[in-house]
Amino acid sequence: MGKCLRALKGLIFLANRTEEAKQMLESMESLIQFELYGEEPFYVEIKNGKMVLKDGKVGNASATITCESQTFYRIIMGEIDQEEAFVKKLYQISGSITDAVRFRRISQIVQERNKGKINFLLKFGRLFL
Repeated sequence: MGKCLRALKGLIFLANRTEEAKQMLESMESLIQFELYGEEPFYVEIKNGKMVLKDGKVGNASATITCESQTFYRIIMGEIDQEEAFVKKLYQISGSITDAVRFRRISQIVQERNKGKINFLLKFGRLFL
């Protein structure tokens, strides 16, 4: 399991337990594919108010995010601002921009509400994820 997959696993764990993120997930149904250079493909299924991380490629992704794995890791861990990274074209989105933006907003909420937990995951995540 690559470090981006581990980081996203931690983010999803927190998203499914962060009240404001859970409220956003309730109204969302989406498949978001991640194509990260240097890692195997994976996707996030958002359905029934939960996020679930799955290995491989999904044929009918509503959005696909393409990026260098190191850049994506830094975005997920809050080291790079997501909006600034998009403006600088550090990652690309194909498909539903709406779903990608909603996923991005959920990620931001989780980062803001769980800063201490994310710092813990930065240091010790490999042991737990």
